[in-house]
Order: sequence, then C-alpha cells, then structure tokens
Amino acid sequence: MRPRLAFLLFVSTVASGAFAQTKKADPVGYIYCASGNAEQSVPVFLEPCMKLRFGNFSCGQKIRVVAQLGSALKVTTSGGMIRFVNNGAVSQRADELIPIEIEAGPAPECKGAEQNPTENRAPRVVFQRDPDYPEHPRRSRDARTVTLGLVVGVDGRPRDIKVEASPDKDFAKNAVDAVKQWRFEPAIKDGKPIDEPIHVEVNFRVIY
Repeated sequence: MRPRLAFLLFVSTVASGAFAQTKKADPVGYIYCASGNAEQSVPVFLEPCMKLRFGNFSCGQKIRVVAQLGSALKVTTSGGMIRFVNNGAVSQRADELIPIEIEAGPAPECKGAEQNPTENRAPRVVFQRDPDYPEHPRRSRDARTVTLGLVVGVDGRPRDIKVEASPDKDFAKNAVDAVKQWRFEPAIKDGKPIDEPIHVEVNFRVIY
C-alpha cells in the first residue's frame, strides 16, 4: 500500500507542476502617450465602462494587464490596484505603440454605469501638493513613484495613510507628508458623503 500511495502522490505532483507551467503570466505593458499629448498622462477609471474617472497614469508607467473587456483593459499597478484604461493607451513598449496580445473578453454591460454624479461618485482630489524630492539620492534624480493606501473621510481629509510600495523610506516619508495636505471631495453614495478607502500613486518628478 505504501509504494502505491507514494506513486499516486508522485503523479499528482507531476500533474500539478505541468499545469503550473502551462498557465501564462499576465502580460506586462506600458502606458503609451501619443505625440502631442500635452498632459503626459492618460485617464484611469474605476470600472470597465470607463465612466468613473480616477486620476491618471503617467506616460511610460509599467502595468500588468489582467484582461480585455470591450475597449477597456483591466490592469494592476505595482501596488496591486485594479484599474481600467482604454486599450489604445497600453503598449508592449513605452516608446512605440504595439498592442498588448491578450484575448478579448465580452464587453461590459454599461447601461447601469451611467450614474448621476451627484448621487454616486468616487472621491476627487481638489488640492494636491507635490512631494519634496529626498535629499540623499543626488546622483540619481529619476522619476519615482510611491503607492499609498488611505481613507478619504466625509470631511475630505485623508487618514489611515499606509505605504504599499516605495523605492525607500525617504521617498515614503515625503509622499506621506505631501498626501496629508491633500484635500478631496468625499465619495458620494445614494446622495450622501461616505468614508471611502482608496489607493493613490505619488509621483516624484525628475529634477535637473
């Protein structure tokens, strides 16, 4: 009985390994901005119907593509946030538009997504302070990004700020200090302001 059990376990392990090898990883893409894009960014949405806008992705930002739903791509950021962007804004290369190769799923049903923004909406930034670039990395003043999780209160102030991804502790500290000064219009649900957890990406711009 013991040899047979060991054989069954061996077959099961081999089968599981073969399945893991055949499972493809989600493709990686980059935010592509057409020439003449003055904002140097593309809009980001909270749902696949791309009605509820929530911030922007910077040109060249690296993201992972989870699925294609109609004209929207479901993507995840380095901080693990799920967002949606137009499929024409993501490329295999940051400097050239080469569409991501992913099987298209069914287009979302968008009738119910057209909500009255006075009744239902995500939080919106009304004041945004740029972070101070840390003093220590003088040799490399490249653009950096810190991802934070926080709660936007009904008073429009951020609280419970947590660092989810950062190049180092100095970038994290300066990002938190900046976001503490941000102000929002609170989320609205059924016409009433509510506390809403969100994720934000704080961009440290190149300094020369």
